[in-house]
Amino acid sequence: MEFTKIRALESMFALIRKGISNVLDYNESHGDLPMEPKALKSYMRCWTLFAVLWGIAGSMSISERLIYSEDIAKYAIGLFLDEDHLFPPSSLGAPLLDCELRLDDQNWHLWKKRVPSVEIDPMKVTDADLIITTVDTLRH
Repeated sequence: MEFTKIRALESMFALIRKGISNVLDYNESHGDLPMEPKALKSYMRCWTLFAVLWGIAGSMSISERLIYSEDIAKYAIGLFLDEDHLFPPSSLGAPLLDCELRLDDQNWHLWKKRVPSVEIDPMKVTDADLIITTVDTLRH
């Protein structure tokens, strides 16, 4: 699919709407203890960074996406230098591209930590119905 600016912007704003929806769903299911304003601000700043990365770079090749991810991370470090969160999650030793943002703690986590370790019976390797969870299948 050919890259168009309007499609990239639509994707980015769809992801921003998803972040807002995540917060609304969280607050609805935690009526007794909704998200604190400081946590909301932190989550939405991080989520906006996530939306800019995936909305704009989602249709790029992996190498282009990695370069864009590094550029966005450098820009974010300059913007949020005084904040208590790391932008990007440099402490994880991975590019922003390899991280997810979790609503429960408003922190970045490596996608690969969610991939379960699975042992496959050699006889089932050729089974067309076999699905192996990978970082890419979790992202999508």
